[in-house]
Amino acid sequence: MKKMEISLISVSILLLTAVPPGQSNEQLVWTEKGCDVSYTVGDLITVYFTPYEGEEFELWAYDAVMNETLLCEGVGDGHTHDITVTAEPPLGPRTFMLKMPCPGDCEFCDLCDFGQCTITIEEHDPCEDHCVNRKQDCGEYGVDCGGGCPFIDSDRDGVEDCRDVCPHSRCNQVDAQGCEVDSDKDGVTDCEDDCPSERGDPSHKGCPGSSSLILKVIGIMAVGGALALWRMKSKRQSG
Repeated sequence: MKKMEISLISVSILLLTAVPPGQSNEQLVWTEKGCDVSYTVGDLITVYFTPYEGEEFELWAYDAVMNETLLCEGVGDGHTHDITVTAEPPLGPRTFMLKMPCPGDCEFCDLCDFGQCTITIEEHDPCEDHCVNRKQDCGEYGVDCGGGCPFIDSDRDGVEDCRDVCPHSRCNQVDAQGCEVDSDKDGVTDCEDDCPSERGDPSHKGCPGSSSLILKVIGIMAVGGALALWRMKSKRQSG
């Protein structure tokens, strides 16, 4: 008998007293959630497979870019085995395929596909509502379809923590990422800016300082003087 070689995590034997979770009748390979389901990056995936007794087998995994990985091989004993792997990139479909000797007399035939199960690997989203109940799931407790988790917003800016790029903002005038807004780009956030629509001096709470006011007055006087001279010149030329 060929010794069973296992990669990743060891395979355990389950006696078939009932149809295991996720499996339909006569299915040879499946996961604990079934097939045609989604896992997020970092999730543990338990793959179940039932090779025929006395038959050599190989269990392969194919990712979205057709990289292939031999998960385990051996000789079937009529029992269901399982192996646990981690959901990793690339994102997209991931197919687990059980191969055994091709039926019939075929001297040059390789192993044939006897069963497969395809799942989808998705990017982890801490705010995802897996149960579609409009409530955020608790990552530390797993998916809770009974009620989800409360909306957590530590800095009370209206952006939940799992999406907040600036989770410790000092005020609630923030952008979609939860970061404080500075509309006039003067280095003073709107919530602390006494002149939020006018570029000012940080030392004057975002308002123009005395030097800025003097420069503005001088500028206005210069423009006014130039305009007066132009008018006087125009009158002389017309006279």
